[in-house]
Amino acid sequence: MGEGVGQEVLTANPHSKTECATLKIRPARPAYLPLRTERRTLRSVIKPAHSPRLIRTVVIRDVRELETLNSLWMALAKDAADPNVFYEPWWLLPSLRHLHAGRDVIFLLMFVRNPNCPTGSEILCGMFPFELAPRYRGLPCRVLRLLRPTYNRLCTPLVHREFVTECVGALLDWTEHNSARTPLVEFRFITGEGRVAQELHQQISERRWTAFQSECTIRALLKPMPTAELYLASALRGKHRKEFHRLEKRLSEMGPTEYRCLEPQGDAGPWIASFLELESSGWKGQNGSSLASREETRRFFEESALEAHRHRQLMMLGLFHRNKPIALKCNFFSGRGSVAFKIAFDENFERYSPGMLLEIENVRRFHDMREIAWMDSTAEAQHFMINRLWIDRRSVETLVVSPNRAWGNFIVSGFPFLRWVKGAMHLSLQESMLRKRPEKN
Repeated sequence: MGEGVGQEVLTANPHSKTECATLKIRPARPAYLPLRTERRTLRSVIKPAHSPRLIRTVVIRDVRELETLNSLWMALAKDAADPNVFYEPWWLLPSLRHLHAGRDVIFLLMFVRNPNCPTGSEILCGMFPFELAPRYRGLPCRVLRLLRPTYNRLCTPLVHREFVTECVGALLDWTEHNSARTPLVEFRFITGEGRVAQELHQQISERRWTAFQSECTIRALLKPMPTAELYLASALRGKHRKEFHRLEKRLSEMGPTEYRCLEPQGDAGPWIASFLELESSGWKGQNGSSLASREETRRFFEESALEAHRHRQLMMLGLFHRNKPIALKCNFFSGRGSVAFKIAFDENFERYSPGMLLEIENVRRFHDMREIAWMDSTAEAQHFMINRLWIDRRSVETLVVSPNRAWGNFIVSGFPFLRWVKGAMHLSLQESMLRKRPEKN
């Protein structure tokens, strides 16, 4: 790994795929001044401070090495500034084994001495999973981008809440001076209002790097009110609530109907098998997009869901009619956050809206879990059902950055112009189609 400002190479084992470096990061926000060197101009140097913190940066390229850090990784996930289920070990490792094998992955891990026990062992304070791609949107430009295997709906890195400034500073230093020296870094699908994203924007601006927000979407978020009934009254009109209550009553009149939830001490295996079967019985199974349609996706879900249940981070909720599930929902927890992963329902009962009935029950159960502050829908921005029921929103953005590279600066600087050209062409096409449309008498 190339040496950069404030870096010292600690190990140089030619047979190891792990790189280590020490970064002296100050608790105060760094100031950046121009510095002329023999080879190039570095735009960032770290201003000395009185009480430096020592961040040790480790680069891992072999996924098998990550498995030895499970306990530290899980501890980081619990203390993360922005919780993210999709980067926890019980989710990410099965994803890499079954859905993302063969990719050129780079894991940037950051360690620091425990401030409460300086003489003790280090704690993992930052984890940034990347993949290296040879092209960016068809352009001959290498890009280092946050890892996003199939079914990963969020890529916000795990950063300890007490070391956000230090870890982001160490990350940006590494992207500028590492041996890969990619012209572009893509922080994709990160929570726009999260602390990590805000710190990235702040420090990138301070370094005067070229950056562009290439995407930003808004999706539904569930946040609690004092009671579930108050929430439902705010989200749904009275006539709609009465209609869903009527459908629930009609189901009960046809046979025993009840809501069930997987207990922490319960057996998750039958729930997982029922979910896979129910999802495959509908249109997803017919078009090959269900989890059970492919062996690798089925094995991934079974493995990750079982591990999540073992760590008490799995919630499975069901609507049962005559002791048979007609709707099942799968959620995952991480810290004080949670995500709604998937829902499946029996299409034979479609006229009773079993999926919507289960979503309403999910809102009630969510309000009983006072330790959970929010639930991310992970749904598309225009998802009609969930946008109708969940009244809060969160932003998910993609930020493309050039870490002080000429080719990267050129590409990122051209994005606003290309977006304008695309918009102008789209508008021109629409106007042309309107002119060709025959007028009605």
